[in-house]
Amino acid sequence: MKLPEPASDLALAASYERTVHASLERVWENVLDWEHLPWLHARAFESIEKLDAGEWGWRARLGGGGGGGPPSVIELSADREAGRYVVRTGPDGGTAPASEIWTSLAPEAEDRTGVRVEFRVAPLPDDALAAVGRVYADLYTLLWDEDEEMICERVERLHEQASPPPDSAVDLGTESELRARLPLDVVFEGRRFRVIERAGRFVVHATVCPHMLGPLFAADGEEAVLECPWHGYRFDAEGGRSCDGRGLRLPASPAVSLETAHPAKFPDEIRAITGIEPPVPPSLAGLEERIETQDKVASQHCFLRIALSDQGDGLLEGIEDAVLDFLRELGVSGVAHIRDLKGGVLQVIECANVSRWPDAHPIMAVADFAGPIRCFKCLSGRRAAAVEGRRTCPMT
Repeated sequence: MKLPEPASDLALAASYERTVHASLERVWENVLDWEHLPWLHARAFESIEKLDAGEWGWRARLGGGGGGGPPSVIELSADREAGRYVVRTGPDGGTAPASEIWTSLAPEAEDRTGVRVEFRVAPLPDDALAAVGRVYADLYTLLWDEDEEMICERVERLHEQASPPPDSAVDLGTESELRARLPLDVVFEGRRFRVIERAGRFVVHATVCPHMLGPLFAADGEEAVLECPWHGYRFDAEGGRSCDGRGLRLPASPAVSLETAHPAKFPDEIRAITGIEPPVPPSLAGLEERIETQDKVASQHCFLRIALSDQGDGLLEGIEDAVLDFLRELGVSGVAHIRDLKGGVLQVIECANVSRWPDAHPIMAVADFAGPIRCFKCLSGRRAAAVEGRRTCPMT
């Protein structure tokens, strides 16, 4: 859109120049973004209502601003080929603008843009005109400072999204250490999140707004609702749903997992819950390819020597207590009871800490009695293996 020359009946009050540390593309993106004015520039704009917008620019109705004045209409018209735009402001319903602010944009480097602004207002005496010029220059210094900060942060978030994500697990320390650091900001798979605690539960939410990658903070100090200071978008912290009716939603958040063992010990469960293949620690690397060997352990304290009665279908008096004591020495917990079977086979019922490994069943080391030794998992009779002096059941 080719722009006309500045109105001849308006006087030049002042000019303002600066360099913005961002590309010309990002500066134009900011210029055409009318929605951020009452949020990012809350000290200068009270509210905004879009009236029209297009490739040519935008037109909107403004609130009274910090001074509580009447509403006004602001119109931005851009000529991107010429590298300039004009902002005209006037009373709502008026025909002639009260001011024109002409801005020229020129690339200085790949990530540097030169800005030159001219403030034109209705003619005034020289002293008054200079005073108005100073007010405009101070205001635009503030506005461009805030704009540049927003633009640079957006560029940083865009670079993060373009970078390959790091590891898919973040060590948060122990539970007590994590609580002492809350709220805690973390980066997970290249995205930014915050860990908080609500009602005794750890909650993770995104800290980047999906609209234009602005930051998200607790709205009015309430952690339940998040708000973007750039455009005022609001979200529910736990579910990520929109709280302002504008339809956006936060990305899915990772879960805080309290580990009691290395995830690689339970790959199937970790994969089912998170969809992530748990990495194998260096100490277990290549374990599946190693050759398994067994050594026969001397029948001393690690074995329980028992003798069955001549009938072979009952345990000697007091043998149950002896077996339970032996199992406790081995570190087995949760044993409900033991019983005898025909053929002199001991069976341990309801062991709480039976291993979950599918390729190795722990066995009860029992020696010096007639009959086979059976592992905890195979004692039900579905699978049985007679072993001698072995700690691992060969059955799979």
